[in-house]
Amino acid sequence: MSKIAATVKNLVESEIEKMNIDLIDVEYVKEGSRKYLRVYIDKRGGVTIDDCEMVAKAIGPMIDELDPIQESYVFEVSSPGIDRPLKTEKDFKRYEGHLVEVRLYTQVEGRKTYEGYLDGLYGDVLKITDEKSNVLEFDMKNVSKVKRAIKFD
Repeated sequence: MSKIAATVKNLVESEIEKMNIDLIDVEYVKEGSRKYLRVYIDKRGGVTIDDCEMVAKAIGPMIDELDPIQESYVFEVSSPGIDRPLKTEKDFKRYEGHLVEVRLYTQVEGRKTYEGYLDGLYGDVLKITDEKSNVLEFDMKNVSKVKRAIKFD
């Protein structure tokens, strides 16, 4: 996380939590010729446009007052999407029992990608149960990404 993103996250996190909304991530990135400050939020039942607007109105003035970015940028508040990576302990608890995809840095038993139902995060160990009811354990140091697996029937 960039210094600007970390500063913004520390500034706005408690304000967002007061609204019973989770702050998932903050990023400050350059895309093309523009720079973007993006705040990603989530809540049980999903995020609406009204939620994004409410959060933007609450934290926009806080960011303007602190003025951590000296150049022009685009400010966005949005949902991280249905298949977003799980990053926080809260994420792992929220999605226990859900189908997830685990991507690894190095192969385990000849594979770098696994799918199964999230049992939980236990310290530095991620546990999932695959379709054959095998419990698989992964050291988080070897996990590059965990995200919800979305299946369309």
